[in-house]
Amino acid sequence: MFESPIQIAVVQGNEAVIKALLNPPNLQCYWPDLPQIQQALKYALFSDEDKQERIIDLLLDSISFQELHALDFEFENPQGYESICPLSWAVEQEDVKYLKRFLNKGADPNDDWRPSQSHILKAVRLQRADMVSLLVPGSEQARCIMALAWSVKLWSTSLPFDDDKRGIPRILLEKGALPDYDSFDEEIILGRSKEAYDGESFPSELLSMITPPLIMAVDYGHFELVRLLLEYGANINVRFHGTLDHGRGWTMRTPLSLAAQLGHQDIVHFLQDRGAEVPAQSELDWLKGIKTPL
Repeated sequence: MFESPIQIAVVQGNEAVIKALLNPPNLQCYWPDLPQIQQALKYALFSDEDKQERIIDLLLDSISFQELHALDFEFENPQGYESICPLSWAVEQEDVKYLKRFLNKGADPNDDWRPSQSHILKAVRLQRADMVSLLVPGSEQARCIMALAWSVKLWSTSLPFDDDKRGIPRILLEKGALPDYDSFDEEIILGRSKEAYDGESFPSELLSMITPPLIMAVDYGHFELVRLLLEYGANINVRFHGTLDHGRGWTMRTPLSLAAQLGHQDIVHFLQDRGAEVPAQSELDWLKGIKTPL
C-alpha cells in the first residue's frame, strides 16, 4: 500500500509527475516530506532499470540529504529477509556510480552499529577494490582493520594476475587503514557482536575478525603481505590468543612463533632480519616437529 503521491509516481516510473511533486512552487499541498522521499527512494532502488538511475537522481537532488542524514535508514529487502539501507544496496551493485552518489550525499559508512556487517567489509568480501577505495576514508578504524584482515584472508583466492582484487590490502593501507587493532577496537568489535547475538557465543567467523592482519598473513603463508604490513608499521611482535585456520590449538602466538610452527621459513628469516623477538623456550618446546632454527 502506497502512502503518498511521490511513492505512487516512483512505482509507476512517471518521471514527469516525480519532477512536478519535487518542485516546491508547484502542487505544494503534495510536496513530499523526508519520510515520504525515503520511502520513495526505497521503491526506486528496486524499480525498472531503464528509469532507475534518473529517478534516484531526482530524489537525491530534491533535498539536502547531507544535513539530515536522510540516507541512513533501514528497510526490509523485498528480494530477501534481511534489512538493508541505501548504502548496503549500492555496495551490491555492479556499477560503482550509486555508491559514489550516496556517499557524496552524506550516507554514513558506519551507519550499521555492527562492525561485522559494515559496508567496507562487504565490499572486501565482494572483492570490489573500487568500492573499498571509496569507503575507507569515512569508515571508523575498527571496521577498516577488520576489512584489512579479511582482505588478507581472501588474498589467496584471487588469481595472481588479478591485480584489482589482489591489490585490496594495499588500497586499504594507502587510504588510511591502520595495520593493527588497539584494545578499544577489539572492545568495539566484540562488544557490539555480543550484543547482536544476545550475549551468546557467536560464530568463529566473528572471532577471526579480531585476528591481527599480520598474524592472518603469517597463518596463510603470504610473504608479500607480511612484507607489506610491516612496511606500513604493523607490530612485528603483536600477540594473538585464539584459534586460527592453520595454526594448531588455542594458544598465545607471535608472528615469528606462528611462522616457525607452520614451517614458513622465508617468513621466519624475514621476521628475524627485522628484529622480531625470539619466542620463550616454553613456546619453542611447544613447536614440535619444526626444524627451522630460531
